[in-house]
Amino acid sequence: MRFQYARLHNRHCCWRRAARASHPPGTTKSAPFSSGCGKTTLLRLIAGLERPDEGRVRVHPAASVPAVVFQDPRLLPWMTVRRNLLLSLRRCPGAPFSREETDERVEEALHLVGLTGRAEAYPHELSGGMAQRAGLARALCRRSGFLLMDEPFSALDALTRGRLQQDLKQIWQKRNGTVLFITHDIPEAVYLAGRVLVMIAGRIVGDIPVGPSAASEAEEAILTMMGTPA
Repeated sequence: MRFQYARLHNRHCCWRRAARASHPPGTTKSAPFSSGCGKTTLLRLIAGLERPDEGRVRVHPAASVPAVVFQDPRLLPWMTVRRNLLLSLRRCPGAPFSREETDERVEEALHLVGLTGRAEAYPHELSGGMAQRAGLARALCRRSGFLLMDEPFSALDALTRGRLQQDLKQIWQKRNGTVLFITHDIPEAVYLAGRVLVMIAGRIVGDIPVGPSAASEAEEAILTMMGTPA
């Protein structure tokens, strides 16, 4: 994915600008942003939910339509977990699928997030963590090589959040795809990503590599870019 000077005039007559940046396949990038810096606008531009007034956003290959996991699960309350996933597949590239492939996609996604036994449950029967797992499964069943995540764990308790972070890392290592994970939490960004983008006032001001033994150095670099003492 590459975006070059994407500019959007929103309803408050402000504009957001993203510097030139690339996101090669097989990588995970986290983006720790402060409130109001344009993070949701950026994600919507990449997902194709909004169009820039200037510039362009290109996703390669073109057939790799991003799957999105939002801050809240956004499950339809009158449908079971399984039916929520089936609904997502109706507009998936390559649809309609055979009954066998549809069942395979749903069962695989539920297994990956640990919800095999909750397929026939309704959203009100799920805990917050389970509901967020169902939202992740809905994205995974699309089998996209590009996953966009907009603060998906921010409303969860610390224990559930930590478990989902571990699960996400393991799942995406198996998939060998690309993830753009938006978060306010710097330790979360450093733990999940191989590279961390820093965005301030609508501009990407840093692209920091994260190594297995360089987490503290990465956190210090991010805090310095954001103008916060380490």
